[in-house]
Amino acid sequence: MSVELEYIARIIVAGICGFVLGYERKGRLKNAGVRTHMIVAMGAALILIVSKYGFNDILGVAGVSLNPAQIAGQIVSGIGFLGAGVIFARNGVVNGLTTAAGVWAVAGVGMAIGSGMYIIGVATTIIILIVQSFLHASEKWMHLPSEATFVFKLKPADDVISTVMQAIEQLNIETVGFESSKQKAHIDLQVAVKIKNNQHITDLLIALEKEPVVQAISCAGPH
Repeated sequence: MSVELEYIARIIVAGICGFVLGYERKGRLKNAGVRTHMIVAMGAALILIVSKYGFNDILGVAGVSLNPAQIAGQIVSGIGFLGAGVIFARNGVVNGLTTAAGVWAVAGVGMAIGSGMYIIGVATTIIILIVQSFLHASEKWMHLPSEATFVFKLKPADDVISTVMQAIEQLNIETVGFESSKQKAHIDLQVAVKIKNNQHITDLLIALEKEPVVQAISCAGPH
């Protein structure tokens, strides 16, 4: 009975760690939140407990050979389908990569705690939380460019796309790619760009909106 209670405690601790990481993600309005992270952590812990201790009754039987590491490996690869489910593209910008990595990592936390490695599991939870919170709030000091997508509604005219692209280039904005589609009364244009740390989205939009060919402009990002 005491052994079973120990296993239950491991699953509960794994769930608590999943809750902490999921709470941080949900606070940023991500798709995979508290419940997803908790279930992944507890499920990984349960599967690893079964892998390590669930076959004790057949140990020593002739012809039976067990390798608990095989099931652990299946958890790591199998969790990929959940990660893929939270990654999506919108307006040419990929979202959800950090959350997908977090779901994959929380499975590792659950596996560690399921193995009885409480300190490693809890410490990893704290480290992941620090990385996700601190680096998200402090990216400016790293001076990294951010990605965004400018969405234009343009007047139908000759060389209108070239005109807009030149205007973007004059603002010292690096373009990554663009897509356009012609409508009845206007042209839709989406331009993926890199925004430097010292550039402000609002100022760039105001400058581009002054172009005579631009009917409307919005921005998706930065991310």
